[in-house]
Amino acid sequence: QDDLAPDLRAIAVDVLRPADGSVVRTPIKQVTWPLQTFLLADRSGENAVNGIELVGRARCVAYGPYFHLPPGEWTAKFSMRIDSEIYGQIFTIEIHNSTLLGKIRIRPSKTGSFLAEAQFLVERAKEPIEVRLFTERGGIEGEIAHWTVELVPFVADNKPDNSAVSN
Repeated sequence: QDDLAPDLRAIAVDVLRPADGSVVRTPIKQVTWPLQTFLLADRSGENAVNGIELVGRARCVAYGPYFHLPPGEWTAKFSMRIDSEIYGQIFTIEIHNSTLLGKIRIRPSKTGSFLAEAQFLVERAKEPIEVRLFTERGGIEGEIAHWTVELVPFVADNKPDNSAVSN
């Protein structure tokens, strides 16, 4: 039990707490996968601890975390903070299991915090989910200082009520 480093234990608790052994009894409200659960493609799969370096050719810069989700429709909310100028950079984010489940492109126009969302369907809980973050252009500077993926199950009750909207 005490073999885990405190920071690793904190990440595990944060990621696993929403399930809390009650996936069948109580629906999960949200799951958060923090930066530290992702792996750096340029560093032989080291955990991303202090950010994601963007200097270099166009490529996959981060991937993972290979966690499982219960079957159903999900919304992935990607949060990133960019502290240095990366003018013109375009990011592609893909969500995979054994197939491509979702894909979005983001083009930040300046430094700061950004949010993006993608919907996807999990049909088989036995297949781990992988998120891949790509740069579409090479860069001579830049870093993603913060990166988090929040996963929220799509619930029919949460649909916006558009009954008051007229065409």
